[in-house]
Amino acid sequence: MRVWTSEEEDIFKTMYANKEYEMEDISKCLDRSFLSLRGKAITLNITRNVKRWKTKYDDFLIENYKKLGTEKCAEILGYSTDHISKKITLLGLRGKTISFWTREEREELQELANKHYTRKEIAEKMDKTIIQIGNKLRILGLNSNSWNDDEILFLKENYNSHNAISIAKQLNRKKMAIYRKASELGITQIDNLGSNHYAFKEDKRDYPAEWTMKLRRTIRERDDYRCQVCNKTQDDEGIALQVHHIDYIKENLDESNLISLCRECHGKTNINRNQWQLFFLSLLKEKERGKKK
Repeated sequence: MRVWTSEEEDIFKTMYANKEYEMEDISKCLDRSFLSLRGKAITLNITRNVKRWKTKYDDFLIENYKKLGTEKCAEILGYSTDHISKKITLLGLRGKTISFWTREEREELQELANKHYTRKEIAEKMDKTIIQIGNKLRILGLNSNSWNDDEILFLKENYNSHNAISIAKQLNRKKMAIYRKASELGITQIDNLGSNHYAFKEDKRDYPAEWTMKLRRTIRERDDYRCQVCNKTQDDEGIALQVHHIDYIKENLDESNLISLCRECHGKTNINRNQWQLFFLSLLKEKERGKKK
């Protein structure tokens, strides 16, 4: 470990207490690591006395950077021009032609937020950064995910008679947003059991009429009530195994296209579909050859 000289300590004290210098500047000047600098500051019991950056300073830069420039913003906020320049880069403000919010833009933002567009979607539509959108939503007291009374009432009245996808389309929301809000409100599908569940009602799902419990039971029995990937049994799972369509086409109910999977393995089949399809086809062919022997 390289010992600190008294001269280095004096330089360090001067630079460390001066907010004009970044830690990176001090590190380069003294050829010391950040860890070494922090350790020396503790040993010498000195602080930087640097003003903590606040979210409202982001808002100020977003609103005023283009009009005032880097140096003026630095002077007003009490930071070095280098620090403000780095913040401007992090906020994605460089190269943006729109530097402040017009009344028309604020109205457009409110309209898009009320329609529940995500911050990313709003940013793309308005040619602004996601950070700009998030900050402006907060300043205006808007939330693109907020629910109004009419939407909540609609959810309560329809959650037991429609599936989440149908409700999401009606409310222009994501399916998961429907599930989260229902959970938050304590809404359950207590009246949607057995044959009354929405999944069994006509036109509620894309499965054909032949997609019956009897068919699924036949596939599970054929597969010895075991997940064909991890070999977990139906008893281990605690609930009935799920029946997967190998070619991902719900209308194809040929038994050679169906296979039993546990809930966890079934979820994995949504990624790398081509590989899974080849794997399951190969697996079923191997089992068929085994039976013939």
